[in-house]
Amino acid sequence: MVVRKKIGRGRGDASAVSTEIRCAGCGSLLAKLQGATLNLQRGDLQASFDGQFHASIVCYRARCRQLSVVQVGG
Repeated sequence: MVVRKKIGRGRGDASAVSTEIRCAGCGSLLAKLQGATLNLQRGDLQASFDGQFHASIVCYRARCRQLSVVQVGG
């Protein structure tokens, strides 16, 4: 099952608000969205992605492994 979330820029100061992207299967935190920047952090890995795109993220929990698709911008 693929979970799709469309997250666009809202009105006001979106850069000050962070939205948590959670796995629909188990509720684990997968990423955070701040403005149009998607931030991933897991262990020593830290990555930031900016712009208009979609991301396919597989849950890191061994018992879950559910695919989540997030569309940012646009």
